[in-house]
Amino acid sequence: QLCTQANNGLIIDDAAVAADFLAAWKRIEAAGDAYPPELVTGNSTATTLPVDGCTVTPWFVATSAAQDLDYARNLISAAKQGILFLFFNPGIFQTDPHKWTLLQDVLYRHQQQDNPNFNPDLYIRGVVNQEIAQLTESGAPAAAQATTGAGAEAATADASPVTLYTGGVEPPQQLGHDVLVPHNIKAQFHAWEKELLGASMVNIHSKVIVLDPFGEDPVVMTGSHNLGFKASSANDDNLVIIQGNGPLAAAYAINIVAIFQTYRWNSYVEAHRADPNVWHGLVDNDQWQSDYLIGNNLAEIKFWLGEGAPGAAASPVRSVSSTASA
Repeated sequence: QLCTQANNGLIIDDAAVAADFLAAWKRIEAAGDAYPPELVTGNSTATTLPVDGCTVTPWFVATSAAQDLDYARNLISAAKQGILFLFFNPGIFQTDPHKWTLLQDVLYRHQQQDNPNFNPDLYIRGVVNQEIAQLTESGAPAAAQATTGAGAEAATADASPVTLYTGGVEPPQQLGHDVLVPHNIKAQFHAWEKELLGASMVNIHSKVIVLDPFGEDPVVMTGSHNLGFKASSANDDNLVIIQGNGPLAAAYAINIVAIFQTYRWNSYVEAHRADPNVWHGLVDNDQWQSDYLIGNNLAEIKFWLGEGAPGAAASPVRSVSSTASA
């Protein structure tokens, strides 16, 4: 997993958080192979714990009515600057909003119809490990036009186990504006990469959502939880939600966008392998940066420079740390 998957780990050095996890473990031990009412009831509320200037809210499942997802949805709906994510398999498309995966909640922020939390300028970037019918495939609802002028990028013709969302404006609304089939990246990366990426392995195994990493209320959500209704109702999983830790959120955001850009570049190479009208080298005049100051590129610069985000200079926090591998 360390060399073939994007994964992450989290260390929280706090006795109260450890006690909460131990209590959840004891509930699972007592339940055996079943999901008795005692287990579900105990998991259907969560305790928010202070840890060195931020808060940590561990959720455990199964829950009785997706209380963990509702808690996360409220935070997603309140994001002001940006949302970044890595999903392994959040589950199938759901028509009932109460059963939506958190991926659906994230993408809904770019949907205008009947949406009080619609924000076409919200910076959204992420990677999903596999196609999801009605969400990451043709026929999904179209995304709204961002006022920054951001446009959709050309997709490759191949179906892909890894799909990326760039805030594009053409159908499908989903993550398919940049798509990648790792084993189809051939000559550019030679035999070692081709052999490694061609193996039958997961590419993205992280389950992470980051909200407003440079804002006043940064949030990191991660755990074993697949971030969907099935996981919330029928698994033994955990979802840790950390609020107010800017350095941790920034570290996760950087890791996510690094993974995103890796797949995005591979997709670009594959899509434009033989296209003479697409950039293939350096520009040798004074216009070489022009494209960086318009549309999607300008929105990206503003997001990463923390424009409109007074929390960008948050002080480091001691006890909650992250390790991530790609």
